[in-house]
Amino acid sequence: MRVATEEAARSRYQSRFQLGAIRAQAGAQGTTFEGSPMASYLESAKQAELQAQDILYGGTLKKQQASFQAQLYRRSGMMGLLTGIAGAAGALGSTLIPKTPAPKPPAPKPLSDPYAGLFGGASYT
Repeated sequence: MRVATEEAARSRYQSRFQLGAIRAQAGAQGTTFEGSPMASYLESAKQAELQAQDILYGGTLKKQQASFQAQLYRRSGMMGLLTGIAGAAGALGSTLIPKTPAPKPPAPKPLSDPYAGLFGGASYT
């Protein structure tokens, strides 16, 4: 935000310089700041201030973006830490708990002939 404030101040300084040049030019021509020259001067001053305000707003947006990004990095780091702790606990737990062999499944029963007895008891095996 400090950078944006400095840029806005620099923009205002340049604008004052340009507006001073406009006043000097008008004075050298012998015109007064009434009517059209005054309207032109005021419009230039207004545009210069709007430009400075745009610079400040851009700085505010950059600050908010950086703050949001920092928050995402903090959360990402915290999640990485918790994931690492959980992984370490799982690895430690698997080494401390004795492994018991899984029970063997029962042997499959032999299949009977599905066609047995259909055609006079003949088997096709």
